[in-house]
Amino acid sequence: MHGTEGKSAAGVEVGWNLNAALERISHWLPAQGPLKEFIHHNTLHAFQHRPFQEAIGIAARLFGARELLPLAWYQEAYARGRITNAALRRVLRADDVLEMRLDDAIRELLADRSDPPTALGAAHTGLRAAWREVHGIDLDALAHPTLFRLLASYLDQGVSVWRMPHAHDTLWGSVQKLLMHHRLPLPPLGKPELALLAAGSATAVDFCLERLVGDPALYEGYLLELCLSHPGWSGMVRMLEASPEMILARRKIALQDAVALELLLQLGWMRRKAGNEFLPLARAINAQPIDPEAPLVVDDVVSAKRLWHQAFEWTLYEDVLAALENRSHKIKARTAPPPVQAFFCIDDREESVRRHIEEIDPSVDTYGTAGFFGIDFLFQAATSAYPIQHCPVVIRPKHVVREIAEAKGKSKAPRFGQLLHLEPSANTLFRGWLLTQTLGIWSCLRLAWNVLRPDSTLLAENSLTEVNTATRLELLRKADERTAEGHFVGYSIEEMADRVFGVFRSTGLLNHFAKVIVFMAHGSASANNPHFAAYDCGACSGRPGSPNARSIAWMANNPDVRRSLRTRGLIFPNDCVLVGALHNTARDEVQYFDTEILPESHREIFRTFRKTVTEAMDRNAKERCRRFELASATLSPQGAHAHVRNRAASLFEPRPELNHATNAVAIVGRRQLTRGLYFDRRAFFNSYDPTGDPKGEILAGILGAVIPVCGGISLEYFFSRVDNEVYGAGTKLPHNVVSLIGVANGVDGDLRTGLPWQMVEVHDPVRLLVILEQTPEIALSAAKRNPAIFEWVANGWVRLAAISPEDGRSYFFDGKEFVATKVAGGDRIPRMESSLAVVEGQSENIPVRRVGRE
Repeated sequence: MHGTEGKSAAGVEVGWNLNAALERISHWLPAQGPLKEFIHHNTLHAFQHRPFQEAIGIAARLFGARELLPLAWYQEAYARGRITNAALRRVLRADDVLEMRLDDAIRELLADRSDPPTALGAAHTGLRAAWREVHGIDLDALAHPTLFRLLASYLDQGVSVWRMPHAHDTLWGSVQKLLMHHRLPLPPLGKPELALLAAGSATAVDFCLERLVGDPALYEGYLLELCLSHPGWSGMVRMLEASPEMILARRKIALQDAVALELLLQLGWMRRKAGNEFLPLARAINAQPIDPEAPLVVDDVVSAKRLWHQAFEWTLYEDVLAALENRSHKIKARTAPPPVQAFFCIDDREESVRRHIEEIDPSVDTYGTAGFFGIDFLFQAATSAYPIQHCPVVIRPKHVVREIAEAKGKSKAPRFGQLLHLEPSANTLFRGWLLTQTLGIWSCLRLAWNVLRPDSTLLAENSLTEVNTATRLELLRKADERTAEGHFVGYSIEEMADRVFGVFRSTGLLNHFAKVIVFMAHGSASANNPHFAAYDCGACSGRPGSPNARSIAWMANNPDVRRSLRTRGLIFPNDCVLVGALHNTARDEVQYFDTEILPESHREIFRTFRKTVTEAMDRNAKERCRRFELASATLSPQGAHAHVRNRAASLFEPRPELNHATNAVAIVGRRQLTRGLYFDRRAFFNSYDPTGDPKGEILAGILGAVIPVCGGISLEYFFSRVDNEVYGAGTKLPHNVVSLIGVANGVDGDLRTGLPWQMVEVHDPVRLLVILEQTPEIALSAAKRNPAIFEWVANGWVRLAAISPEDGRSYFFDGKEFVATKVAGGDRIPRMESSLAVVEGQSENIPVRRVGRE
């Protein structure tokens, strides 16, 4: 524990502890992992303990971001009817500060006001700004290029052929050896800095802070500003320090070493530019320590925007609640099994797929559940060197499942590209030149051809989504030995039964089983998308859920597992067969696994279902294409499907799909509550039967996955849309992949966090409305069972509503209790013939519609 004691400018004794300071600073840094570990989360997780409105204001001041969209945006939305008078009046009545008539209040909100310029964040206006003001030196411009290159080289996962020397050592040790043993200069680091490198990073931090800042009371504030001047790199270093397993080529990196290295670079540049006798900041300026959570002053413009934004949200909320009211208490239980039951992930992109399947074949029942399907494991593919997590990040899996390759028929000859694969150690200066002059020309021509004529073979060569069906999964544990990391290899029969029972119990499907049950996972494959993990299944930690779907089908088909399930009251008929599948959401294609187990008596049922799914995929592609400017509005469903396939294979397409854009609602309840309603791919659906959960225990478990997963997706889209430059990644077009761990603009920039503009440009930033089909009392009790989950609700990061199965009425949680809402009846919701009729000629967000017949 390194530290010093000193006096602040005010003469107060101050204790300085580096470890404690870095721990507090880490709280404010982004929590985004490497590209392959991209998992949606609340961008402002550090502020989640505060009420939402208050938190976004404090964060905006700290980071130099916009709090909400510009005032003119909301006023234009009102003029276009996207904010209703009814929603405005609801918000204004709830605002206890406003003391005027409602009509006058609305006119006041429409008054012509200008948004003040967005203030610069603490990294640009605090202590470090004095380097420019007092000395005329931009230390960021001088130190950052060297720092970023060292970090990128040290953390490199395969971009560079020539690796950084001594990368097996710590970051601090590798830089020290670089200076000691190599002749290439590394300005401004020289002999004085080398002496500090030898003393250790903690000693270097203390020395540099004393020389640069000069007052222990200001040290932590200075380091916070330092880290926030490049939050992408600071956050990445901290994430990899806490979880080194996130990258394949592990590195011994620590935020303390990175901070110390940057301080050394700053000190070196100050000595070069200002001489050895420059004044430290405490003597050069009259400064106060930064307080990230100082009280916020709210002006009239901010107050107006907050009211506008709440009204914008309520315009959507009222529409959805009106569509759902008076439906729950009329639901009748099914008395006979359907031919097929299909389970999908709760993902909002599956909302339209389920809707189209049900429109084409009303006999099919669909269910929604978290896409890891209760199988909480680390999965190691046959071609992978290490296992990766395939369940929500809040779960710490105890099992690892391995994929075992099995020879089936003749093995395929290796492709030309595989024969030419070279290990990095095979590259020398001469060989590199020779390969560039020969194979490089061929690769260049091939790249040009793929740009001009996209082809699906580009995806087929190295897809991260498809599963090799010529394999088996090592699911059944043969012994209780554990791996070196402490994981069981496979599951016992009872553990399998626990997971199968958990999924069926949570969704309410405990009887009337179909002959064929399909578990449809999802993933996304596109040719040019560094953020590929953000397009996969959030419940599988940003991976495709195909191993999970295949696993639960195998488990539920196992005779020993079924015998165990019978003792729990879950009895599958002997002729019930489960099949796993994968929906590629970019290409709208489906792959099925292990279908050879289907008996002849089930083949026709399965063929009919596959035909239905194929048609649904065509329709789904047509619905998606209404958002794409390059897609003609006159495309047939089949033509639209061809268009989305080409988008996914195109190297120059920045929008292979729009992913979760426009997500707004999560509904936990029976499918009959939402069946026949068009939600415009904006709703997460989690199946749940309130009649079988009188104490809310099942609901509490569902909320433990729905709120952090769906809420994290919603908030990352929210903030990346509100301020794409600060909270998001900006446009994709200038992005370069850095070290295979992140993206940056150009070659020397900070790592970009959040989502790129092409993922959020059509998104409406609203807080997720989680609607529970349950009585208000049970719903509130379930939400409160887990304090960490209830924090999301109590502080308004997600909104909560309930639809009572007793009377069909809707209730809204106001922060303290559920109160009955007064919304116009669902009869006002227009009815359309089909989903395709709804989207015809439409490119904007569409309100809820009723489709088909009742």
